[in-house]
Amino acid sequence: MTNNNPTLDSAVADPTNAGDVVGRPTPLRRYPEDIAAVAAGSLLAYRMPAVRGGLTTATAMMFVPKGPAPSNGFPLVVFCHGTEGWVASFAPSVWVQNGGHPVYGGHWLYGDWIVDLVSTGHVVVAVDYEGLGDPALGVPQTGHPYLNRSSEAYSAVYGAVAAKRALGPALSGAWAAVGHSQGGRVAIGAAEFASDAIAAEPSLDFRGGIAASPSTNIWAKLNERWAQAKKKSTSGDLAGAIPYLALINAYSFMFVRSFMTSGHDIDPSELYGERGIDLFTRLRDADIVIMLDEATKDIARFIYNTPEGARIKRPDTYPGFNVEAANRRMGPIMEANEIGRVRIPGDMLVIQGAADAYTPDYWTIELVNRMLADGSYVRLSLHAGTDHYGLLHSPHAKAIMRQHLSKLFGDFSRG
Repeated sequence: MTNNNPTLDSAVADPTNAGDVVGRPTPLRRYPEDIAAVAAGSLLAYRMPAVRGGLTTATAMMFVPKGPAPSNGFPLVVFCHGTEGWVASFAPSVWVQNGGHPVYGGHWLYGDWIVDLVSTGHVVVAVDYEGLGDPALGVPQTGHPYLNRSSEAYSAVYGAVAAKRALGPALSGAWAAVGHSQGGRVAIGAAEFASDAIAAEPSLDFRGGIAASPSTNIWAKLNERWAQAKKKSTSGDLAGAIPYLALINAYSFMFVRSFMTSGHDIDPSELYGERGIDLFTRLRDADIVIMLDEATKDIARFIYNTPEGARIKRPDTYPGFNVEAANRRMGPIMEANEIGRVRIPGDMLVIQGAADAYTPDYWTIELVNRMLADGSYVRLSLHAGTDHYGLLHSPHAKAIMRQHLSKLFGDFSRG
């Protein structure tokens, strides 16, 4: 049997290549007790290509199952989380260790999935993404290039390379990418760039992955929501327009900052009205849930808080994110960063809730059909009555995930 407590002693003294481990993985200070019951957790820092050129430091939590490993090593799952925030402190590795998430406290939305993955015999590397992570470890404080396809993919790909270099023969080399929401998108992106992992570490063997509720057709979705907001405003359904406008504005804060982080010449004052630019500036360090809440409240104040006798204002006149201006400036670049437009290797499972308002099922179905047309090996598992976050707790979805990973890793996994 392979040693089930690797020494993690393969760090490179002078990490100059993508995938090199920075320093030595160190035990996590704190992580959920249900994960600790089945896994030893450590913090992994590694080098990856930076969105603006050169290399940068990225971080991840690494969970190694307790108990004996397969004789030929554990399979690896690179886990990719959903949207959190733009600044470094929203890395899961930061707030999980500190127990200080501004919305969820010490709870980790993906804790159950990590337990499930580890319990069925997989080493899990939960990557933070470029720009997210503890600055003390060398993560730059320039922000996260949100929805930049190559940056997200490289975070996952070189997380796999770093894990193999850290754990050596304790890993078989077989790996898959699994993620939810933004992370579902990252899992597909990782497949697109899987050949980079092999080039860096030839022993790595990408088998496929699981994309749950993957963020896709982002810019088309934004314009669709803008059309709905205008339609409801025109028809007098003021309350019905607010959620669409809130989504547009809250996510635009992430889009615009990502463009700025990635080096695009973007002036926020040209894309926002006076209320939008105030929120954009004020919510720089906020979680996406808080961004949504604050945008919702501000839009409602704009509509209803009028002088006595004045007309209630139409929601589509809210001076927030200017979609038409952004279409000209940002639309083509966002389209160029879309996933699922090239043939990918491996066997990909896409899981989707039919009641999902964040990533609607018809967009996901379109994504899967496009991937099939490109020759990718992919199938869709659609879950009736399940929304974006309900999918995380669906026993049926978990069972299908386990079956898929068992299929990918039948020669390694404990089952």
